[in-house]
Amino acid sequence: MVVEESTDIVTIINADGSVRYSNPATTRLLGYRDTLPAPGAPGWAERFIHRDDRDRVLSFVATVLRLPGAVETVRYRFKHADGSWRQLETVANNLLGDDRLRGVLMVSRDITAREQMTETSSVNALLAELLVAGSTVDQQAVSEAGLDRSVLYEVLVIRLQGSGFVVTETVLAEAARQAGVMSGGLCGAFSAFGVVIIPALRPVEATHPVAERLLKELRARLRVRELRIAVGGARPTARGIQTSFDDAVRLLSLGERLGLDGVITPRRAVLPSMLDAAPRASSSLVKILEPLIEADRRSRAELLETLHCYLASDGSVHKTAEVMHLHRNTIRARLRTIESALGGPVASDKVVLELALLAHELATNAG
Repeated sequence: MVVEESTDIVTIINADGSVRYSNPATTRLLGYRDTLPAPGAPGWAERFIHRDDRDRVLSFVATVLRLPGAVETVRYRFKHADGSWRQLETVANNLLGDDRLRGVLMVSRDITAREQMTETSSVNALLAELLVAGSTVDQQAVSEAGLDRSVLYEVLVIRLQGSGFVVTETVLAEAARQAGVMSGGLCGAFSAFGVVIIPALRPVEATHPVAERLLKELRARLRVRELRIAVGGARPTARGIQTSFDDAVRLLSLGERLGLDGVITPRRAVLPSMLDAAPRASSSLVKILEPLIEADRRSRAELLETLHCYLASDGSVHKTAEVMHLHRNTIRARLRTIESALGGPVASDKVVLELALLAHELATNAG
């Protein structure tokens, strides 16, 4: 039978509401191996239909079963066996009076890809307005997209293409949903950038847990380590979102130029940008490390890396040993060598040494 090979789900419903026939497309498109309950059966809508669509779908089923000759169409979200939602379009024809069929014929088509393309186009058009038009953007479109004019928003930006990776809009959207960053925001593409607009976090920190989760999801999907996400400052909608996007793009460019990896927030970029703008001060800081660099070159004992890890571990030998996978005695021996090269205890010059290491890292990346 042709219907057996159909890519659409074909279902025939008896007058009592029971399912007489369902073709194999039900399994192919929705993933369920067992026969599904009849549309409108107790618990059917709660189990399979998205809560925002249930009343409309149940009304559709009741109408088409009640009225002979009725032809009705409905679009709704149906839960796939894997837990995701699929957009279906169902056309139902009440043929209970037809001597050949004596049933209600339902043909359901998976329109998920089509709806996603339409949604993506709409979102990207709104993003373009927000990021270019600023305060002149259509406020009704902003409200319909779920953005609240009374809320401050941040813009997260990532390059769609880089060394060894390409971030498609689908991958970005899936990663954003999995990371839980889509509530109350927007996700799409603009120019060369992937853009995620989210309600601003409070309080503002040097780290950004939402961006960190998104970065983790993207790294897992793309299987690359060198990724950067820049976070613009918190701003209200319309012109503020445009400003936040501009801030994020500048931070992303700064991070690429200075070799900063991971999530780049305004607070994280303050010191690197200051050192980059003050080359003489940066050069003076690097000179502090020259004896250590020379000792590291002679001994090949990873002294710079050990110092960086020790300072990042709050001066804990135990934590440093764990991070570097070395014995604590090895870390203690290296610290003695470091202090001998620098001419004093590390603890007394912690802040200066952290700045010196940052200046050295920036100089190395720039070179």
